[in-house]
Amino acid sequence: MAALVLLQLVALLTLLPEPPPYTSDPAAPPGRKCDAAKGVLRELRSLPVLACFTATFTFNLTIATSEALVVPVTKAAFGFSALQNSFVYLAIAVLMIGLNLAVMRVSRHPLAPIRALRKRLLDAAAEGHA
Repeated sequence: MAALVLLQLVALLTLLPEPPPYTSDPAAPPGRKCDAAKGVLRELRSLPVLACFTATFTFNLTIATSEALVVPVTKAAFGFSALQNSFVYLAIAVLMIGLNLAVMRVSRHPLAPIRALRKRLLDAAAEGHA
């Protein structure tokens, strides 16, 4: 495991380019330097960012809580070992990735699945009356 982390560190240090040097405009008025910070704070207070933070916090809380509760229950009920519990969490992770991909696809055109379902229902109703 340590070798993998070391390999990743070496890859990051050798493959990623250095950012360009930061140059500050000394002639800029003092208030202008804070505009970027104000813009960041304004973005942090926006509804989509707050929703993302809330969703991420809730997801992490759910995983931590379920790990604290599920592991002793599965050990007592099914005699699961640590390895078997890790397979349970692997399945949960795969499920969550699939759900995230589905949400990303639906969020591109949020009404497309609803419209498609409505069209199918209307077509089925029309066929029933014909």
